[in-house]
Amino acid sequence: ANGWRRTKASGGDVKPRHLAILKWTLMFTAIGFLTSVWLVYLQAFVIHSFCQYCLGSAAISTLLFITVAIVLAKNA
Repeated sequence: ANGWRRTKASGGDVKPRHLAILKWTLMFTAIGFLTSVWLVYLQAFVIHSFCQYCLGSAAISTLLFITVAIVLAKNA
């Protein structure tokens, strides 16, 4: 078992080592999310033009941040 899979036998708990990795991942994805928010702001209000690849990257960064935050909240 890799520690990530939720089963009735294991109680669904994440191992402490994996919990530490999740916390670091949350920190890095939060930095990416905040950077994406700033760059989308610049596109909207300074440049007045949007880049589809930049918006796609911002969406992926947001989804990563939300996913890690939910997983960490369920296991903390």
